[in-house]
Amino acid sequence: MSRAIGWMLAVGVCALAASCLSCGSPVHDQQVAEMGPEPPGEHPGPLHRAGQPCLVCHGWLGPSHTEFAVAGTVYKAINDKTGVDGAIVIFTTPDQNSIAVQTNAVGNFYVVKDRWPLSFPYQVQVQYPKLPNNMKMASPISRDGACNDCHADPAGPARFGHIYLVADVADFPQ
Repeated sequence: MSRAIGWMLAVGVCALAASCLSCGSPVHDQQVAEMGPEPPGEHPGPLHRAGQPCLVCHGWLGPSHTEFAVAGTVYKAINDKTGVDGAIVIFTTPDQNSIAVQTNAVGNFYVVKDRWPLSFPYQVQVQYPKLPNNMKMASPISRDGACNDCHADPAGPARFGHIYLVADVADFPQ
C-alpha cells in the first residue's frame, strides 16, 4: 500500500511540476504569434519593431529576457510615420519621481524595469529640442507602460493614433 501511495505522490509531483512549467497565457501566446518573425533586415535590439506593442515581448510574460517598465515609439507627424531621433520622453510618478529617456534613430524609447520603479498613475511629456513646446499627455496613465498598445494606427475608440510631434510633416523642424 505504501508503494502505491509513493507512486501516486511521485506522479502527482511530476504533474504539478509540468503544469507549473507550462503556466502561460493562451492570449499572450497568441499576441506573440501575431507579431510574427522579425521583419526582413531587422534584428532584435533597440531599433527593431518600431510602432509595435513592445511589452508583448518585453513584459513580464516574455519571451524577451529584458523586461520594460514603459516603451513606445515617437513619430514626426500624423501624416508621416518616420520615427524621431532625439526626442526626450519624460515619465513622472505621483510622488514626483521621474525619468527621462531619449528616442533612438527609429523613434523607439524604453525604460528597463529594473532601472525605474514605475508607479501609477504616471504622467508623460515629450520634448524635442527644435520645437518650442512640450507635448503633454492630457490624462495620466493608470494601466501599464505599453504606449504602443493605445497609440497605434488606425485610431479608434480604444486607440489614439501614434505619438507624434506635429500635425503635418511640413511643420517638422529640419
